[in-house]
Amino acid sequence: MKEEVKVIPAGVPKSGRVWKVKQTARSSSQLQKGVLSHLAKSFEQKEAERQAKKNVKELEREMIEEKKARILAEKTRREEQQKRRQENEYKNATTQQLNPEKLKGMSKKQLRSVRKTSVNQFGQVELVSPYGGVSDNAKSKVKKSRR
Repeated sequence: MKEEVKVIPAGVPKSGRVWKVKQTARSSSQLQKGVLSHLAKSFEQKEAERQAKKNVKELEREMIEEKKARILAEKTRREEQQKRRQENEYKNATTQQLNPEKLKGMSKKQLRSVRKTSVNQFGQVELVSPYGGVSDNAKSKVKKSRR
């Protein structure tokens, strides 16, 4: 004859919280989350996590460097384009020599239509403000744009 084990029904908890699961294992033997979680991991697991984190950081750094390089390339492209535009504008403009004394007598409204240029030491033509002091440099020219 077999012994029959009587199963006692759990019943309703005194607190009334019927959705709570009855604990079967001791809390000290269960894996902890949070503060003590590092104790539950093996050295290999921790090393793998470190390596994964290191790989993510490296990938992130590479992406940031690529973005910086793209921005720098775009900036240099824009600068070169602006430079070409200015050179082309200067080539297409009609110029006329003006006397520096005439410039001094011009009103501000008249000076707005004047673009003064000078040749720098490398032989490149660059714009100079017509409002500033007029130099006696023989190479300086004044061009009046026709708008």
